[in-house]
Parts: sequence; C-alpha cells; structure tokens
Amino acid sequence: MIKFENMHFLISKLKQTKYLLVLILIFAFAIRVYNLAEVPPSLSWDEASIGYDAWSIVQDGKDQWGERLPLIFRSFGEYKFPFHIYTTAVFVSILGLSEYAVRLPSALFGVVNIFLIFFFARNLTGSVYIGLLSSLFLAISPWHIQFSRVNWETNFALFFFFLGNLAFLKVVKRERGKILIPISYFLFGLTTYSYNAAKVFVPFYLLFLTIIYFKRLIRYKAMFILGIGGFLLIIFLTLLNPKLSGTVRFQQVDFPNDWIISTATYKLTNNRIFSRGELFIRQYYSHFSPKFLLLSGDENSRHSSQVMGQAYIFDVLFIIIGLFILSRRRTKEDLVLLVWFFMAFIPASIAKEAPHASRAMFALGSFHIVSATGLSHFFSHFRNNIQKKAFIFFAALFITVLFGRYFYLYLTSYPVGYSQDWQYGYKQIFTKYKDEFQKYDNIFISDAYAQPYIFALFYLKYDPKKFRAEAVRNSMDQWGFSTVKTFDKFIFGKVKDAEAVKGISLIFASPSEYLAKTPSKDVILNLDASPAFYVYEYAK
Repeated sequence: MIKFENMHFLISKLKQTKYLLVLILIFAFAIRVYNLAEVPPSLSWDEASIGYDAWSIVQDGKDQWGERLPLIFRSFGEYKFPFHIYTTAVFVSILGLSEYAVRLPSALFGVVNIFLIFFFARNLTGSVYIGLLSSLFLAISPWHIQFSRVNWETNFALFFFFLGNLAFLKVVKRERGKILIPISYFLFGLTTYSYNAAKVFVPFYLLFLTIIYFKRLIRYKAMFILGIGGFLLIIFLTLLNPKLSGTVRFQQVDFPNDWIISTATYKLTNNRIFSRGELFIRQYYSHFSPKFLLLSGDENSRHSSQVMGQAYIFDVLFIIIGLFILSRRRTKEDLVLLVWFFMAFIPASIAKEAPHASRAMFALGSFHIVSATGLSHFFSHFRNNIQKKAFIFFAALFITVLFGRYFYLYLTSYPVGYSQDWQYGYKQIFTKYKDEFQKYDNIFISDAYAQPYIFALFYLKYDPKKFRAEAVRNSMDQWGFSTVKTFDKFIFGKVKDAEAVKGISLIFASPSEYLAKTPSKDVILNLDASPAFYVYEYAK
C-alpha cells in the first residue's frame, strides 16, 4: 500500500513535470511563430505551390491542374502528398491566402511533435527526465526549427510516425489496449503516405519492431493480423500507382550515371550494383561529418540556416555517450533507439544529394532521445547536490548561449544572406509592382530562379478557374518537371525572347540577362543589396 507521504510526493512530481512540459511547449511555440512570415524572407516555390493548391481547393475543390480533391498533388511534376496541403487548406480558408497562413500549420505540428516526443521518450526509456530533456532538445534543435518554420512534409510525417510509435509502445510495454495494435500499424502506413523518405525507412523500422516484440504482439493475434493487413494494404495501394509509390521522385533524385561509372568499385568490377553500394556508404557517412552536424549543416540553404550545423556541440557529445550506453545495455527499448538512430539516414543515402537534412528527417527525435539519454547518464555520476546544482547551472548557461547565438543569427543574418535562395526577388515583383501591371500589354519575367508563375498565382491570389483556362505550359523535361509559359498577360522564360513580344512590355531580367543597350527603370534588390532583377520598359 502506498503511504500518504509517497502519494503526495508523486502528485507533486507529476505537477512539476506538467508545468515544465507546458513551459517547453510555450517556448517552442514562440520561437516557431515569431516573425514567421518574414523569416525565411519569402516562400519557396514549393511553399507557394502548396499554398496556392490549398487555396484552389478551398475555392472550388480542384488543384492548380484541375484535379478534383486529388490523392496526390502534381505540383511541378514531382508530386506532393496530400496531408500538409489539405491541412493548409483549412488554415487558408480561415486566415486567407498569406505566407503566415501557409507556414502556420507546420509550426503547430512542430510543437505537437515536441509534445509527442515527451510521451514517446518517457514510455520508451521509463524516465520522465529523459522525456523532458528530449522535448527540450527537440524544441531548440536548429534542424527542427528550420523545418517547422516552412511548410514541407517533414512535421506532418513525423506526427504520424511519433503517434504510431506511441500507440505501439502502449501495447507492448503495458500489455493493454490491444485495439492500439491495428491503429499503430495504420499510423505507420499513413507515415509512408506522407513523405517519400518514409517509404524507405518505415517498412524496415516497423519490421524490426514487429520481430523484437513478436511474442507480445502475437498474444493479440486477431488485432496483430488486422494491423499487418492494414499496413500492407496501404503499401500495396501506393505501389500500384507510380506517382504514389515514389518511383517518379526517385528517378528524379537517383545517382547520375557519371557518378556510378566513376567509382573505384565500378572501375574494378564493372558492376553497377556494387558501385551504388560504394556511393551509398559515402553518402551515408557524410551525415556524420562535422560540417553537416556542427558547422553549416545541409548545403541547401533552404534546409539549414548555414549559421551553424544541424545540431549543437552538446548534442553530439551526449549522443556519443548515449550510443555507448545503449549499445552496452541492449534492452529491447535500447535496440529500438539504436536501430531508429542509424536507419534514419538510409533514405538520404540512396539519392544524389547528401548529406540531406530533409530526407534524413527521421533522425529528428532519435537524435534528441539519445542525447537526453547520454546527458542523463552523465548527470548520474555526480554524487552530491553541490556538484549536481553546479552542473545544471553551467549546462543551462552553455545551452542558452548556444541557442541564443543560433536564433539571433537565424533571425538576422540568415534572411539577409540567403534571400536569393528563397527567391525573394519574385516576391518583390508581385508585391511591389502589382499595381503597375495594368499599364502594360505584357509582363515578361525571367525564369532564372525557377517557377516564377507560382509566385504570380500566390501573391496576386489569381483566380484558379481563370488560371486553368489561360495557362499555356511548356513541355515536361526528362525528369517530369513542368513549367508554365504564359497566362493572362504574364510571360515566363528567357529575357532574350522578350524582344519578340509585341506591345508595351514590363520586363524583369535577372543579372545574367540584363539588357545592356536598354536603360533600366529600376533594380529589385535582394536583402543583401545584390540585384535580383533589372526592370525595363520595352515597346515593339
């Protein structure tokens, strides 16, 4: 029987945990929504496409291609999964079409995932402290913040993945709630239908979970079979359609042939499969490089702030300790963490761009639970309260300084230094000049920064029905990507072709295409004061 004093202590601890978790969530929310529409400085073409498709769905139930309530969105030809677009449609219907409305769903799902990782880590490790530390580390993670302040599939896929894990653990660790077995497998299935990287990672991860917990799962035979059947059904249905299966996207990001034939393995064996193995190993280990983890992160500035790596130095230090501890203990739960940690980088390693923060997104969570495990073990070696308090003080100070430096640079130098990569110039065209468009017969815009048409649609809130009727598209390239050549009075392409267009034209030329013999009317600048577009008037 629990004594009254022990019960009082337990209630006190639960309240303390609840308050700490609430503080972490409030803090996480604040840093994910602060200046959300301004940093990053513009929507990317993907975000603009997501936002316009969402708005188009709200208008008449069709996407920009005229497909009614599609199960997958064609977008530019790379095919986007539906969850984040339909979720965005809800926010756009309430808040209107804006940068804030497009990014807010991802920010909120990011906070929800921080909430879920607490329960997942607590259930997996049996430690409330590791649960809280995991939530805190994920909340301040540069990797997670980057993908929480833009609208990509990342946080939506992680949401289903964390929920699936949590439901699974509730059954195998507490041996109750057998209905959670098929629910868990269904959630894992939805994860594979929310991001292409999940199609590579989740089936193998789930197979591992099923094997090591098989004896517990088989006790609920009917529910277990139902869960397996549901998961396989989702996989089967996606495989039937190349657009859903991810094969189209894989062809777009597969290793180029010249990479394959230039490997040492190919030169020795003339075997393409072995050559791919060498490329895979090289790509895999690139995710553990100091440059990726600590210095500047993913080379794509839309995936990383470039002001620091994907993790903090303390993350890496405690991850090393955590991995050592997990490999020594080797409980089932420890093996789950180890397999999750090392398997998460596989999807990013079979494609041509690596290290790749987005395709390695399933490392989010495992990184932070392993780091929290390492910190918890390290802290356990302090024997008296003075040592413990001193460590907590200096650790908190160190983490605060590192986070403060990162977030300050993220808000200040990052948007200035990388506004061009966020296609800031296109935003300026359609916000600064939209009132002047009516004066001209043609608006000719360089496609040097890719997909200018989607920014016109988004920032002008162009009627989807009218766009579908007017749009003239270029033929698809070898990778299946599509661009819009013209709609209404807008023409997109190479500026050298603008002189053949009859009438009075307003031309926006990239710096590499400027018209040397024609005086410019204006210059649109990036935030670092470099020219994004030269503006010309031309009559023929």
